[in-house]
Amino acid sequence: MYEKGRKICAHIVASFVYLSAGPAEKSEWEQGAAPACLEPPPDRWCAHCGSTDCVEKESRQLRRMPKSDDRGRDNSSTICLCNTCGRTFADRPGFSGRHYSAGIILRVLTYIARGMTPADASRTVNDEFDTKVSEKSCQRWVDDYQNLISAYADGLTIADATAVSVDEKCYTTDGKKRWMYKAICIRSRFVIAVQHSGDKLGYDATDFFEQIVRRLGKAPLLWINDRLNGFMTGYKNVLKTDPPSTLYIPDAALKGVHVNNNIHERSNGSVAQCIARARGFHSDEPGLLGFHIQYRNFIQPHYGLDGMTPAEKIGIKIPGPNKLLTLIRCAVASKFKFS
Repeated sequence: MYEKGRKICAHIVASFVYLSAGPAEKSEWEQGAAPACLEPPPDRWCAHCGSTDCVEKESRQLRRMPKSDDRGRDNSSTICLCNTCGRTFADRPGFSGRHYSAGIILRVLTYIARGMTPADASRTVNDEFDTKVSEKSCQRWVDDYQNLISAYADGLTIADATAVSVDEKCYTTDGKKRWMYKAICIRSRFVIAVQHSGDKLGYDATDFFEQIVRRLGKAPLLWINDRLNGFMTGYKNVLKTDPPSTLYIPDAALKGVHVNNNIHERSNGSVAQCIARARGFHSDEPGLLGFHIQYRNFIQPHYGLDGMTPAEKIGIKIPGPNKLLTLIRCAVASKFKFS
């Protein structure tokens, strides 16, 4: 009936929800198999050519760190010589050129991701480490590492994302309204793709829907969004086929006719908390929003997923005691091919 008459009834909706997001499907990790881990890079590699044939040359004191620290913190930078290309480099992948240690930068990023403003994070870190980290430095670190992690995350494979929810969230930049459009895997709560736009009523989601399908590798079984005209345009240009392979439900709401969008609304609530603690955005694509999404994807455990992160739910495990540090190192090393 759905294929021939394009009729949507409660039975076909229940069937697609069960097939795409139901509890019957379990990942290999949940079934007892080992999850796919991000392959950690070597302990040391050349920042210019990627060679692992390197030797230590000297140690230099970081400019903004105290010279003596009896607590054993990393206050110096190791300068190495590459035997392959003959160039020197600082053995600080992801933190080269920073005047502060990696521990301080990671602490600031964690504080901000957990709810602090950059001003509060700078004051807390300065009291803890006896340094002089400025609020602007904290904001710059958030912007830089958001771009680094997002570029790396876009190349990771997303498996078993058979049910997708799309919605928009409004925020203000320099007194003007803008909208952030997000696509979420319903089963794992993983944010698949994000697009920013200054238009809502005239928005065309064709490029955004193409980005989602390209990231997944195929069209999902179930697609949920509200009745925004731009979403319908994107569906007609990208997803609509004959016979239909995707159940498209464009009436999702808190009290929708066929299905609600509560999982995405909860995600929008966390974004609203992130926006509320910001003093104001001056960028069309705020780094704080992007970093908040990546942190929730890869680092923060989710109570609705039995303590797993959304990335672990789709089969991406980040090894090591400090997931954020491992993620940054993997992002920096992604441009090299190690044997």
